[in-house]
Amino acid sequence: MSYALCLLSPIPVVKNGDVFQTLDLWVRDLEAQLSHTSRLKLLCPLLQSPPNSWGALDSLPTGIEVVPLDELRGAGISAAIAACDVVQVPGAQSWRESRTARRLISAARQAGIKSIVGISSNRARTALLNGEGALRKLKGFLRSASIQCAQRQLTRHADGTFIIGEGLRSLVSPRCKSLHVGTASWIRRSDLEAARSRSNRFVEFPVGRFCIAARFERMKGIHVGIEALAKIVCRSPRCDFKMAILGAGPEFEPLQAQVKTANLSERVQFKGTRSYPTEFFEELRLHGLVLLTNLSDEQPRLIFDAISQGCIPVCPDAPAYQSLGLPSDILYRQGDSCSLATTIERLKEDQNLQALWSKLLAVSEQFTLEGMHAKRAAWIEADVLGRSV
Repeated sequence: MSYALCLLSPIPVVKNGDVFQTLDLWVRDLEAQLSHTSRLKLLCPLLQSPPNSWGALDSLPTGIEVVPLDELRGAGISAAIAACDVVQVPGAQSWRESRTARRLISAARQAGIKSIVGISSNRARTALLNGEGALRKLKGFLRSASIQCAQRQLTRHADGTFIIGEGLRSLVSPRCKSLHVGTASWIRRSDLEAARSRSNRFVEFPVGRFCIAARFERMKGIHVGIEALAKIVCRSPRCDFKMAILGAGPEFEPLQAQVKTANLSERVQFKGTRSYPTEFFEELRLHGLVLLTNLSDEQPRLIFDAISQGCIPVCPDAPAYQSLGLPSDILYRQGDSCSLATTIERLKEDQNLQALWSKLLAVSEQFTLEGMHAKRAAWIEADVLGRSV
């Protein structure tokens, strides 16, 4: 069975002649969604050129109908959702930003169409974590309250809500009609089949080379990774550890200053962004450990990216990670640079990392991109649409 989906997204689409393009990673997700839909209508901002901050673009898969947000005025919403079975809206926007989402859910209810809310990250907590200084803290608090208010409203009135990871349960209204807890993974089954051939890299596994890949903002905890490296070097000045930091964002200069102050300039390299998946995966394979330093509650897809390339992810012990069934060997206390440093040092001395990676690969097989969307689609069919699956 399949359903017709009307999907509201804040991610813009760029029109280049007759071709629609968007972020390469978003295209990867949309391709997987198409396998479970008879029709996919994408409601999104339409641009003539990509934002300067964007990396690689890819063309939208054939079969997706694009409806610019500008066309949703007046009767445009009713026309946009016509002939759809399910309307999906994002659930991590502020009250003002979520106006279109709230209008869509209301219009869907009036038309007898089911609606769902998707929440992939705790942007309310992010607003608090990223606030430094009195003014930024006040703005962060107000934005956090606004996001939480919108989330409660949306998840209360929609027919269902799906969240990415156990850490996001608290964001959903207690009056939510149906809840699906999913995972974030952009790794296909074919990627894992190719990953099995990478066991030979453990002959000379680059455990002393590790990387962080994230947007440069406070809630990503990159500063915690730098602090951990500084502690390791303080204890073992002659160690060969080196760190690459991939990404971009507003915290770039403070992070550079932190590296310089800690006398780590010879060990830490800022390498910018890499397009997904080819360039990004090639970069991951240069490293042994991939540090996940997030201070928030979401479950990043990077866990499975790292495993698929023969790397060992080092993860916080927060619920979003523990619920996946990851081995305790790779977990450290979230936000604790001492605990992260100790975990890295312990893995450096581990003589059987290939066995550890094999366990991680087995975990990954439960959380592929295809599996993520198949489970979500089954939930929509059974719990939201009330169909027998």
